[in-house]
Amino acid sequence: EIDQQMLEGFIESTVQSKLTVSAKAEIDMQSQMSGLLGYPYGCLEQTSSRIYPLIFATPDKQRLFGIKPISEEKRIDMINKGLERLASLQLRNGGFSLWNNKGNEEHWLTAYVADFLVNARDMGAQVPEEMLSKTLNRLQHYLSRSSRFYNERWSNNPNHYYFAYKAYAAYVLSKVNQAPLGTLRTLAKNHSKHAESGLSQLHLAIALKNMGDQASSNTLADKALQNIPKANQRYLGDYGSQIRDLAMMIHLLSEHNIDATKDRKSTRLNS
Repeated sequence: EIDQQMLEGFIESTVQSKLTVSAKAEIDMQSQMSGLLGYPYGCLEQTSSRIYPLIFATPDKQRLFGIKPISEEKRIDMINKGLERLASLQLRNGGFSLWNNKGNEEHWLTAYVADFLVNARDMGAQVPEEMLSKTLNRLQHYLSRSSRFYNERWSNNPNHYYFAYKAYAAYVLSKVNQAPLGTLRTLAKNHSKHAESGLSQLHLAIALKNMGDQASSNTLADKALQNIPKANQRYLGDYGSQIRDLAMMIHLLSEHNIDATKDRKSTRLNS
């Protein structure tokens, strides 16, 4: 519907309206891919974000989305070079730093890289086993540690950040069946209330589901779907924004077959 108020201030006889309906979202995949691949910097987040889409960009998917073809040889080479770069940013404890392997540990980004590494391995990329093992061990340390790390990154809401990186770590570990159920329940009970965005709550809800606690998963998923991220939220330390968090929530609901409408009140996310 075009609201009449949208036309106020215009001369009615000069206004033309056009409505375009498509089965596909208006996302320029070629521009998005080109922007990622051509990004000139190489910190931890930038490197992992640049090579993340490459593990999905198989020749079939490139044709499906109308992307200018990247040869399979080049795609694999770019993934391998990205993995080499990530390896150079891994700390001795298994976590990751932004620019080298001697900087401050980035906890949320370590979970993000772990998520990428697991996905990349599952899709056939040659992920170094030692690199992945050290990363997953570090995520387990995140979950087992109840006190805070002295070098947790700055955030406008440290309680949110503390929960967000642990919930993400729990989600990744649950995909490889390494997330202790008791620890997940404690995290949900004591810290999920601090989440300023439903994304972190959904991460933990899926982890609970993967580890066998469907009831707790449903309860937390309900809270996540009501916790819509703000359009102009403060800096939380987890690289979030309204569009990133909403997009990831929709993706996670789809990937893990969670019905956002079943036995739940209507939410802004559903609309």
